[in-house]
Amino acid sequence: MPRLSQWTLTLLVLASIITGCSARTSSAPEKTAPPPGNTPQESEFPDIDSFVTDLMALYDIPGAGVALVRNGEVMYVQGYGVRSTATADPVTPDTLFAIGSITKSFTALGVLQLADQGMITLDTPIITYLPGFTLADPGATQQVTVRQVLAQTSGLPGGDDAPWVSGQITTLQAAVDYAAKLTLVAAPGAVHVYSNYNYAIAGYLITQMTGQAWASYTLDNILNPLGMTGAAFDIQTMQQAPDHAVPHSLDILEGMQPSPFVSLAGIASAGAINASARGMGNYVLLQLNQGTFNGEQLISASMLSEMHTQQAVYPPQPPIGPTGFQTNGYALGWFTADFNGRQVLWHNGSIDGFYAIVMFIPSENVGVAVLSNAGLGTGSLFALAANLGLLEQLMGVEPTRDVVAALNQEAAFDPLDRQVKLEATRAYHADPAEWAPLLGEYSGTAATFEVEARDGKLYLIQPPNTGSQTLEIIPYSPTSFVTLNRFRDGLIITYTFVPGDNGLLMLIRDGVQIGYKVPS
Repeated sequence: MPRLSQWTLTLLVLASIITGCSARTSSAPEKTAPPPGNTPQESEFPDIDSFVTDLMALYDIPGAGVALVRNGEVMYVQGYGVRSTATADPVTPDTLFAIGSITKSFTALGVLQLADQGMITLDTPIITYLPGFTLADPGATQQVTVRQVLAQTSGLPGGDDAPWVSGQITTLQAAVDYAAKLTLVAAPGAVHVYSNYNYAIAGYLITQMTGQAWASYTLDNILNPLGMTGAAFDIQTMQQAPDHAVPHSLDILEGMQPSPFVSLAGIASAGAINASARGMGNYVLLQLNQGTFNGEQLISASMLSEMHTQQAVYPPQPPIGPTGFQTNGYALGWFTADFNGRQVLWHNGSIDGFYAIVMFIPSENVGVAVLSNAGLGTGSLFALAANLGLLEQLMGVEPTRDVVAALNQEAAFDPLDRQVKLEATRAYHADPAEWAPLLGEYSGTAATFEVEARDGKLYLIQPPNTGSQTLEIIPYSPTSFVTLNRFRDGLIITYTFVPGDNGLLMLIRDGVQIGYKVPS
């Protein structure tokens, strides 16, 4: 299923980034060879190249694009690894990646450009500009403002993306019509709830106020002026570009493999832009340079400041963890966070097989964009580790901890454990006869399930009330197995069969007992 950034509220506490990981934390494994590709032999920034390629090896990332901005210039742009493991074509600074929900900041910028021109005001009810606009609550329809849509405080619920995922919604008009039927979770302005439909409405507003399709407006007024002429808004155009990355997902036995592209036509203004590291470097420069690029004022400094001002404050969170990074609110198209005592503006983007993060610190005049062709899981850990580590380097901060090891600790992710288990799985040759003692019914606290062997493979079969999932578990020893984490791509889940104290065979999932074998 495609994923934009519905999960971002879990990033408020970084320990919640990854759930269902395979082991406890450890430090990074020994360095392995970086992915093949366009890593330069001679570079002005060898330490940066080494840092990025080491992270790619650590998190199993096929390809990445990185842009660094400091003191009014894009100081470095580079591609690393491969666009596709099937072709080994190298990533370049101009390789297109899906940036997912980072698109929201572009849409917010477009709306603020309209405010700059006097076409709208942020605190006017949006129905003023969209006479046919409705929400499920008639009172809210009359109250919700442009600012509240951009700040994600409209009252619309989050997480209801099935219609555009399935293809039921294919246009912004259809997305706005669907949003009109959703039951609101709060009155406008009361709470922040991250919803892709807010940014479908924002994109539709641009269309209605300018007479241009959202993509056309964004191209003419943001991307082209930033030199992002190769950027694409749909999968078909992206795939026709000679230099584009391919999404990847983990195959336990074969490694990271190309996976299908996902169309975002139905919710385009919330997540459809595909861009390069070079282009994203220019975009970060605009954010740090008072709204100007190459001498052209694309947005006024005052309106850009409005965009960067926190609009929604998140509830108090636990103390900042080992990384020193903590998200604390939402501005207009950007999350706000604290890192090393500085305010960070950032956004992530997650589309199946792609993951990107942009971060910048206005007070330090530094920013980083990291794009990858690995999805939510190892891709998110890589992008976050790269952003935090590179920001520290750009700021000249002397860290009191290893930010990568700290991130893995907060995420309860052990990269060495993952690597060892995957290698063991690929080397192990099972005899299905050895599984005979494992077969049968298991009783767990939540439900009963079956362990069955079929055609030389072992399966865990859950009952109908848990979705009737049939899950292949792949052995790396006679009693130890791994499977993909369906919700965090690139990560694995471990299943182990061990004798229990009661003499019955016990099934352990990632260190937690989930059931006993029922005596036959």
